[in-house]
Amino acid sequence: MPTTQQIQAIPGLRQPSHPLVGGAGRVEVAYAPSSPNIVYAAVDINGGEIWKSTDGGVTYSRVNTGQNFGANGWASPIWVDPTNPNILIVGGIDLWRSTDGGTTLTQISVWQDAPSSAHADHHWIVEQPGFNGTSNTTVLFGNDGGVYRADNVYTVVGTSGWTELNNNLGITQFYGAAGNPTTGKIVGGTQDNGTLIYTPAGGTEGWTTTFGGDGGWSAADPTDPNYFYGEYIFAQLHRSDNGGVFSDSIWGEYWDGFAYQYKSAPYIITDARDTKANFIAPFVLDPNNANRLLVGAESLWRTNDVKAVNTATTGPAWYVIKAPTTGNSNISAIVVAPGNSDIIWVGHNNGDVYVTTNGTSATPTWAQVDSNSPGLPDRYVTRIAVDKNNTSKAYVTFGGFSPDNIWVTTNGGSTWADSTGSGLTDLPSLPIRSLVIHPFNSNWIYIGTEVGIFTSVDGGATWDVSHNGPTNTPVDELFWMDTKLVATTHGRGLFQQETATFSDVPGAYWSWSWIERLYAAGITGGCATFPSLAYCPDSSVTRAQMAVFLLKGMHGSSYTPPAVGGSTGFGDVATDYWAAAWIKQLAAEGITSGCGAGNYCPETIVTRAQMAIFLLKAKHGSSYSPPAATGDFTDVPVGYWADKWIEQLAVEGITGGCGAGVYCPDNRCNSCADGCLPGKDIYSAVVLFENSRK
Repeated sequence: MPTTQQIQAIPGLRQPSHPLVGGAGRVEVAYAPSSPNIVYAAVDINGGEIWKSTDGGVTYSRVNTGQNFGANGWASPIWVDPTNPNILIVGGIDLWRSTDGGTTLTQISVWQDAPSSAHADHHWIVEQPGFNGTSNTTVLFGNDGGVYRADNVYTVVGTSGWTELNNNLGITQFYGAAGNPTTGKIVGGTQDNGTLIYTPAGGTEGWTTTFGGDGGWSAADPTDPNYFYGEYIFAQLHRSDNGGVFSDSIWGEYWDGFAYQYKSAPYIITDARDTKANFIAPFVLDPNNANRLLVGAESLWRTNDVKAVNTATTGPAWYVIKAPTTGNSNISAIVVAPGNSDIIWVGHNNGDVYVTTNGTSATPTWAQVDSNSPGLPDRYVTRIAVDKNNTSKAYVTFGGFSPDNIWVTTNGGSTWADSTGSGLTDLPSLPIRSLVIHPFNSNWIYIGTEVGIFTSVDGGATWDVSHNGPTNTPVDELFWMDTKLVATTHGRGLFQQETATFSDVPGAYWSWSWIERLYAAGITGGCATFPSLAYCPDSSVTRAQMAVFLLKGMHGSSYTPPAVGGSTGFGDVATDYWAAAWIKQLAAEGITSGCGAGNYCPETIVTRAQMAIFLLKAKHGSSYSPPAATGDFTDVPVGYWADKWIEQLAVEGITGGCGAGVYCPDNRCNSCADGCLPGKDIYSAVVLFENSRK
C-alpha cells in the first residue's frame, strides 16, 4: 500500500494544519528527469528564491535569494533540463538560466525588446519532444505575449536566439477597443500587450503598438482619423494625433529628461496620479462632440479640449463634474446619450447608478436612480447604453453569475424592468460585459458575455439563447463601425461581422432597416449572390417581380403558387416564363387583370399609380374599392384614373407622396421603393398582407 510522508515546509508551501509559512506567495515545483530525487522550487518571496531538494522533496534547502529574478503571484515558472539536473530556467517578468543548480543566475530575456526577445510575464516552459541536449535543444516559452521559441536553450540570451511564434495565433486579451469607420483602423487596449493599432492594409499580422504596458478602454475620433485614445492603468490616459504611430500621456504626467513629473491643475487628473480609479478605468468620447472626453475614477472628470496641444505645463484641461460617492466607490461605466450631450449616465463598482440631464454645465446636477422601483442589483455596473431614438430609454448591465444582469428603463431611470428574458428565451446567469444597440434598429440588441454574444430582436424582451459566437470567450466590449459589429474578446483577439445583409445596402441607406425586414420575412432574397449578396435598390420593379412580392407578402415567405398548367391566361406570358405561375395566381386572386388586350406586360416597369392599386387590393382583397378622392396631391387631380387608390394609400400611412405635396404617379418604382414608396411602406404593406389574407 502506498505511503505518504510530510515534506519540509518552505516559504509559500502549506503543511497540514499549519499556516502559510514565511509570508510567501506562489510556489512552482519541477524535478530533474535525469535525477528524479532532485526537485527545485521557485518561490515568490524576496523577489524570487530557489529552493532545492535532493531527497525527492522530503527536505529542502535554499540555494538562491536576493538576485530578484522576478517571481510573482501570477508568473514564476521553473524548468529543469531533462538531460542535466544542474541546468534550470526560472522566470517571472523575464527569464533566467542557471548552470550550477540554481546557485547563480544569468538573465536571458529582455521584455522591453520583444518580439526580438521574449515578452514579459512567463507562465510555462516546455522542451520540444525529443529534446536530448545535443541535436535537439529547443525549448518553448508561454508568456503574456504568446509563444516564443529558443532553438538553443543553452546559448539564447538578450535579443539573440529568440523566435516569436504568434503568427495568426489569436489569443490576445483585449479590455476594450474602438474604430474609425472611414478608415477601418482600430485601436485596442490589451492585457500586458499595450495599446495596439490595426489597419485593414496590415491585416491580422500587421498590428502595431502605439503605447506600451497594459492597455484598457479605447476611443477613436469619428471625424478625424488621426486621433485615437487609450489608457495605461488607473485612468492614465494617452492620445495619438498621428493615426496611432505613437501616443503621448494627456492625464498630467510628463518626462522632464530625468524623471516623470506632474503638471499643475487643471492639466492633471489627480485621481490618476493617486491611483484612485479602477485598474482598468472607463472613459468615453462624447459621441456628439469629439473635443469632449469623460473619464471615470473616484470622481467623474471631463475635458472639453481633449485635442489641446500637449506640453510640459499645459494640455487638455480636466475638471471634476461629479464628486465621489459617500463610500468612494469607483466609477465603472459611463455613457453620453447619442444626440444629447446633456444626458450622461454613470455606474459604479457597488451598483450605484446616476444620471444627469444638464451634463454640459460646469456643475451638473446628478440623480441617483438605482434604488428606484424595483431597485437594481448592488453589483458591479459593467456598461450602460442609451437608445439614440429615445434618450429616456437606457440599459444597465451588471457583473456576477446572477440571473438579473440586464435592466432597462423607458423613463430616464424613474422605474426599471428586468430585460433578461423569461422561460426558453431567458439568458443564462452570466456576467454581461457589454451591450450595444443597432445603429439603425433600436429593437436589435447585442450583448457581450462571459461566453460570447447573445442577441435580441425585440429590445431585450426575448433572447436567442443559443449564443451567436464568436467563441466561448469573454467578450469585454462590442462596438460599431457603421453596421459592422466588432467583438473585443479577452483571450481570442478581435472579431468583426457585417450586420447589413446586402453589400449594396449599407446601414446608412435611407430604407436599410425595411429592406432588411423584407429579407428577414422571406419576401426577397436579393438580386444577386455573386460576388456577394446584393439587393439592387435602385433597379426598377417589373410587373412580374411585383407578382412574386405581393403573393409572398399575402401568403407568407414559404408560399408557392399552384402549377401553371397549360396556359397562364395571358398572351404575353408563356407557361415556361420564370414567373408564369405567380402571374397566373395573382390574376386568379383578383389583384390584377393584366395590362389590357389579354396581356400582362411582365417586363413593364410598375409605376407609383399602379403600385397603389396593387398594394391596396393585396391588403384588403380583390373586391376592395376605396372612398372617392378629394384631391390631396396637387399632381393627382380628382378624375385621374387612380386618384382614390393613391389617396387611400396615403390615408393608411403607406405613403406620404414624393415630396412637396405631390405623388409623382407616373414615376417608376424601384426595388427599394425609391421614387415609388418609402422602404418602410413597402414593408408595412407586406406585413399587413401576411396578416390580412390568411
